[in-house]
Amino acid sequence: MYRIAVCDDEAVSRRTVIDIIKEVLPEKMIEIREYADGSDLLYDVEENEHFDIIMLDISMENMDGMTVAANIRSNRKNSNAIIFFITSYEADVSKVVDLNPMAYIYKPVTGDKLREKLKKALKVLQRNRGVFEFISGRHEIRVRLEDITYMESNARGVSVHTRQEAYKTYTYKIGDIISALCSIDFIRCHNSYIVNKNYIKRVSAKEIIMYDGKSIPISRKYHKEMFDILEE
Repeated sequence: MYRIAVCDDEAVSRRTVIDIIKEVLPEKMIEIREYADGSDLLYDVEENEHFDIIMLDISMENMDGMTVAANIRSNRKNSNAIIFFITSYEADVSKVVDLNPMAYIYKPVTGDKLREKLKKALKVLQRNRGVFEFISGRHEIRVRLEDITYMESNARGVSVHTRQEAYKTYTYKIGDIISALCSIDFIRCHNSYIVNKNYIKRVSAKEIIMYDGKSIPISRKYHKEMFDILEE
């Protein structure tokens, strides 16, 4: 579960940001808290609330976003939160560089840049946690990246195969998974398959043989990219 705070004194801007977040990250995997005032966000932070991603409007009436961010960075539980600044004007980078924001999103907020930066944030979170998180049935599953052998997509969702067992999930499409996985160990070899190269036993022109004996096809679309990665 990823906890996200959206703090902006403009209701329309908050709603736009939240709608885009829900387009990128499955609703079952996120909890979003909405704030119209930076002091309300700081109150929750000081009351021991934790957030993975914080979206902050720089220019707010009662407390500006830079002041909020500085206080968040000094809070032990939230010091490593990923911060996005939302702003109507060109930011003075010299004033905010120490706050280490991931991105500046300029108003009016549009989807493309925010989607791109959210996917980058997800990669950072997955890397820091060392896990891939998804919903399987009614359960939230956290699997260590190093334990995943391969993933297979079909009309009924995505099967995540690990050294111990396999899980079925509808949380992500396979294209979203390869974008979210931060590890260079994962390779897209086919429209329907992602493999962990550490579990590859041998490779031919048309297929991969895994150590467990599973044969995975290689499509022409991903052939060159896959072999370039394997040769690195």
